[in-house]
Amino acid sequence: MTPLTPYFRLTRYAPTPSGYLHLGNLFNFLETLRLARYFKARILLRIDDADEQRCRPEYVADIFESLTYLGLPYDFGPRSVREFEGHFKQAYRMPLYREAFLRLRRQNKVYACSCTRKELAKETESDGYPGTCREKAPAYAPGPVAWRHRSEPALPVYLPAMRLGPYAKPLAPSIRDAIVWRKEDLPAYQLSSIVDDAFFGVDLWVRGLDLEASSHFQFALAKDLDYSAFRQTAVFHHDLLRDVNGEKLAKREGATSLKALRESGTTPERVYLLLAELLGMAGKPQSAEDFIRCRQQQLERLGETRLKRHSVRKI
Repeated sequence: MTPLTPYFRLTRYAPTPSGYLHLGNLFNFLETLRLARYFKARILLRIDDADEQRCRPEYVADIFESLTYLGLPYDFGPRSVREFEGHFKQAYRMPLYREAFLRLRRQNKVYACSCTRKELAKETESDGYPGTCREKAPAYAPGPVAWRHRSEPALPVYLPAMRLGPYAKPLAPSIRDAIVWRKEDLPAYQLSSIVDDAFFGVDLWVRGLDLEASSHFQFALAKDLDYSAFRQTAVFHHDLLRDVNGEKLAKREGATSLKALRESGTTPERVYLLLAELLGMAGKPQSAEDFIRCRQQQLERLGETRLKRHSVRKI
């Protein structure tokens, strides 16, 4: 595999503690590790816990237990629940999120939305937000409101994808006008994620293909926020890990959770073998480093190792 770029500086594991980690999360971490090794990047552990209604302490603990259990390395970030609670919660970066949101408001890049899910369900069956509040008065309405990004339906947005090459096209209808500030007066995931990556200096994202539209939207936000650092950032979207029935693994599938595997006495070596079997990999990896080596060999046999590095351009 011939390098197309000397290095990236930083990538990240970015789990959300809204459920127990599962084999799909592990696969994402291992793809992140594989590309970090190849591009000489370091790895940050960034836990996305801004949504306190969905995040629970046992899920945070599971992240650290899983990383230790499977021997997954990283370079920066919290090493324990205590360190996370004391220094790394997203609540500590709330001033950054609010400043970014206010910048979007000053530029008229967001608008207030008082729609409820029930109202939206009655109004449309289409994919995405129908724009009900888009042309209402921009003043802050009494009572709780969400704030949506004022997406331009026909404006191409550049996405520096690595696997299939960079492209510029309009945002998908499902992600246009997404919420960036929630009714609970908290940042939505799309905003907090992009602000965090700018803050920490992350320049390599490794995500599942199901998040391609989300990546596209976040680059639209980065452009509106004039985050110059993202001119050097690239995104790798990997295939999704699927079960024997071809279904995407999800947190609701308890049998594939790393917690269930740990508590059943499954050894880390057996977990790596199980993941390799699901991916149709040759070899018998016994550790994270073994796995990424076998994975690289699999991709070379399949001819999928050529990464199309994005060209540096303004976003």
